[in-house]
Amino acid sequence: MTATARLGLGTVQFGVDYGVGNRHALVAEATAADIITSAAEQAIGVLDTAAFYGNSEQVLGRIVKNSDPFRIVTKTAVVKGDEIDDGDLENFQQTFFRSLDTLKREQVYGLLVHHAADILKPGGDRLVKFLESQKYEGKTLKAGISVYTGLEIDAVLEKFTPDIVQLPINLLDQRLIESDHLKKLKDRGVEIHARSIFLQGVLLQEPTTLPDYFTPMRTDLENIRTAVIGQKFTPLEACLAFAMQCAELDTILVGVMSVEDLQEIIQATEGIIGRHFEADGLASNNAALVDPSHWRH
Repeated sequence: MTATARLGLGTVQFGVDYGVGNRHALVAEATAADIITSAAEQAIGVLDTAAFYGNSEQVLGRIVKNSDPFRIVTKTAVVKGDEIDDGDLENFQQTFFRSLDTLKREQVYGLLVHHAADILKPGGDRLVKFLESQKYEGKTLKAGISVYTGLEIDAVLEKFTPDIVQLPINLLDQRLIESDHLKKLKDRGVEIHARSIFLQGVLLQEPTTLPDYFTPMRTDLENIRTAVIGQKFTPLEACLAFAMQCAELDTILVGVMSVEDLQEIIQATEGIIGRHFEADGLASNNAALVDPSHWRH
């Protein structure tokens, strides 16, 4: 497997203004088409999307060819109530079927529960059965879940073993490595997709240029920047190297705003082959800092 084959493309930017410090808001469809063409040429494996990523699925349905070698992963509807009821199951089905129609696919590679908390609610077993039914009917090859924490992983594994788990990991957030949850998932044969390797772009920016909200993590970010410079990496190379060094990660999701961004990532990925980035001592266990779901928006 080539280094770029482990890369996956997150497509939230195709439908939503996303990330910290994005210069161009959401990606224009013509630019998205160019990105997809370039990604296909570079044998990038996974396209990650969701029904609630704005127009992301609609854009992908228009620009991705059936001949393109992508494994498309999408996600379920989000449950707003405290338990899973008949209406939620109907919504899951309608949302997923609409995703298939929008993506112009009879089958996707993966269907993930968008929030692990939904499976852990009363009636969550019904959601597991829904996932399994879609596999049985051939509408998705694999069923899985998106998580934030090790506690969610433990609770989910008590209910079922997902085919895919998508989780956050980066230089600042190494919690799931330190807690051995990556190993725990691999021991169960789970395919692991890593997101947030750039921490929504925060790890690529000069710490002093970030909004005041990030002041509490500035010391941590300065420590990372010092390590990056000292080891003669760029911030982009360091983030990618750290993820690539985690052998448990099957797919490493990246988000881009342009073909140039994608080419820069590909060149950096190829440039770090054979190099090791030492990341010991750089992590923070403060969830309010490392988990974007806790950030003010």
